[in-house]
Amino acid sequence: MISFFAALILAVSPAMAQDNVRHARRSDGQNVERPQRDRSQWQEKMKAEKIAFFTSELGLTSAEAERFWPVYHEAEKARREAYKGVGNAYRELEAALNEGKDVEAKLQAYLEAQKASQEIDESYLPKFRQVLSIEQVARLFLAEEKFRRQQIHRFHGGDMPQRPQGGDRHPDPFRPRLQQ
Repeated sequence: MISFFAALILAVSPAMAQDNVRHARRSDGQNVERPQRDRSQWQEKMKAEKIAFFTSELGLTSAEAERFWPVYHEAEKARREAYKGVGNAYRELEAALNEGKDVEAKLQAYLEAQKASQEIDESYLPKFRQVLSIEQVARLFLAEEKFRRQQIHRFHGGDMPQRPQGGDRHPDPFRPRLQQ
């Protein structure tokens, strides 16, 4: 199953490459060149990478993947709608502040939109539990954060930095420190 998704990524990657180049500056000041892609190509590439990453992180079998992905895509759609609600409420709150009126109502609407957005994961937990083990569900939430971080690092000028070997590891706020 994993080799299928690896092959899918390898097949999709060359199709994504274009000759147009966008120049960007990394955080260390170096210029880097990045191929330009239109939005749909970028979205397809991210989708393929996400599928491969999650399949690997969760250790999904073919049968599990068939049951999991429809539920996951449904949850993603609900998240996107909730994020749109947060964005709209944010803009309305900002406008209310600038105009100096109706601030309290807009603030309340913004907080409610944020709460609704945060409740998406809780509402989908039982659905995920129907198709995955509890360990896989836990790995799903960790995989989402790992994938998000990986994409942020790539966006800012390259692949994720390698962690130093030995005792000079950078602390990860999401990983509990073990006493030795």
